[in-house]
Amino acid sequence: MVECPRCDRGVGYVEFPTLRETEMAAAQGNKEAIRELPEKRRWYRLIKTRMARFEREKLKTRSQLPELKGDSLEFTCELAEGYGEHYQVIRLGDVEVWRELAFWDHVPRFYEIKAILRKK
Repeated sequence: MVECPRCDRGVGYVEFPTLRETEMAAAQGNKEAIRELPEKRRWYRLIKTRMARFEREKLKTRSQLPELKGDSLEFTCELAEGYGEHYQVIRLGDVEVWRELAFWDHVPRFYEIKAILRKK
């Protein structure tokens, strides 16, 4: 995805063949699809597993957050790496308030988290 440098909104996308499209092309004898199919299947399993983990562990409600004190709080968002994964980390000063798996386009998720923080 290509993002606008001013607002972070997507302005362009590159679409790649889906697993199903690659399987169909391989079944029809397409040599490139036949060559790519094992890796595409492995990648698909990894993404599916990671998405299921994200859905289980992501911030859903304000009750998952620690107690936050203050009238006006300023949070920061950063990407961190650990254990071979990328995480979106929300901090209040030096305190880590929340950490969850991060994905390529993490900006929309940040706004979802921000809405939950506002309710807190």
